[in-house]
Amino acid sequence: MTTAASSTEIARAAEALVGTELDGRYRIDALLGSGGMGAVFRGYHRFMDQAVAVKVLRPHLARDPSAVKRFVREARGTLKIASDHAVKVLDFAVTDAGLLYMVLELLDGRTVGAELTSDGVIAPRRAVRIARQVCAALAAAHKVGLIHRDLKPDNLMLIRRGADPDHVKVLDFGLAKVMEGTGEQALSMAALTQGGIVFGTPDYMAPEQALGQPLDGRCDLYALGATLYEMVTGEAPFPRDNPLEVLAAHVRDPVPSARARVAAVPPSLDGLIARCLAKDPAARPPTADALAAELAAIEAELAGAPRPQHAATQSVPALPIARADDDPLDDAGDDVPPRSRALAWALAAAVVVTAVVVGVAMSRGRRPPAVAAALDAAAAAPAVDAAAPVDAGVDAPTPAAIDAGAPRPPSDDRAAAHVEAALAAHRAGNRLRQLAEADAALRLAPRNKTARYLVGDALLGAGDRAGCKYLRQAGIPAARARADAAGCP
Repeated sequence: MTTAASSTEIARAAEALVGTELDGRYRIDALLGSGGMGAVFRGYHRFMDQAVAVKVLRPHLARDPSAVKRFVREARGTLKIASDHAVKVLDFAVTDAGLLYMVLELLDGRTVGAELTSDGVIAPRRAVRIARQVCAALAAAHKVGLIHRDLKPDNLMLIRRGADPDHVKVLDFGLAKVMEGTGEQALSMAALTQGGIVFGTPDYMAPEQALGQPLDGRCDLYALGATLYEMVTGEAPFPRDNPLEVLAAHVRDPVPSARARVAAVPPSLDGLIARCLAKDPAARPPTADALAAELAAIEAELAGAPRPQHAATQSVPALPIARADDDPLDDAGDDVPPRSRALAWALAAAVVVTAVVVGVAMSRGRRPPAVAAALDAAAAAPAVDAAAPVDAGVDAPTPAAIDAGAPRPPSDDRAAAHVEAALAAHRAGNRLRQLAEADAALRLAPRNKTARYLVGDALLGAGDRAGCKYLRQAGIPAARARADAAGCP
């Protein structure tokens, strides 16, 4: 997590640029904000006599090739988007001193997030109109092969355009990835943070993005549905105290009704929001254009005009599911290096296995109560360092020692595969994944002693004394040693 000292250093470094010039063309007048990948300043184009916004990459990130790729991708990607509802990039370059910067149109307005904070819920008709404009930006981005991946109220700017006080500009395509037909693999939860940069926001993240599955433009429609939900109700669909709990809820919990929370939400809008928030991308509107058409019909309905009957059933082909990274900027691939220990939400190593835990929660039936409770509470558990030993002060037994006296049912290869995965997690010190995999094996092969040992060991490692029962039932030397060392009765 970024410390207070490092935040201060970042702010001071940004403030030091105020009053300076970049390449003799742009004067830096004032700091507008800092965070994420860099700082944003109010600037002035000396030759064009024009006020601009200047986004500068953090100096230390300018030496990180992957951070530079994301920064350049944002500039190039936004340049390709032919929509008046996407913020315009005017220029980007690197100074002789190695400072990477981007020049954007200067927007004078307030974000939807700020509007919600200051004024509370947004009236349904107004919220629908805002969302319809967002769809225009998303449709343009998706047509050139870009998905946003971090759509949220704070990335939607409302500016005055003539008599319209709510002209929408979609900000920050810094997380955008190139789809280009085949697209790219979603970032897994293990890669959500890197160097203090957050990839996506849990409150609005589609289940497939949380699980590290392939993405297409429908993940942006999910995020827009979550944003629309917050606009009309005043809160995110799954308000939780812990980011991991939020992600788990997006994957497994039923979508709460917006109308049940705020009666003023019309049934047609409530139903559309629910479809946008469908767990299965195939159940969502297929494209941003299709969603915009449905929103237009609801807007007309709220204005008193009859709603077209065909709007909700248009047949529009969905964008192709992403399969492999085809980003031309990534000549050597865009693999995420080992996670920094400066994790943005104190997700730490527990983030690595959230996808596995919530995935198993969806795909399995009922479990023994102790295991179910541990898996369901995984998101709320304190962060665990994946590099730490599984049991401090206790030697972890070798796989051979665990397997001693614990023959696997030869007829169940699936259980054996889960056991192997649990053993690998055990060796890596990854308790949550160990628990999820061992639980899956135990459900397939209830007499598998190795799986029972691994469940008990993981429960104890998480501080749950119910693990003692599993260790005693395993009845193998490694389990007895583990139970004795933990003081099990």
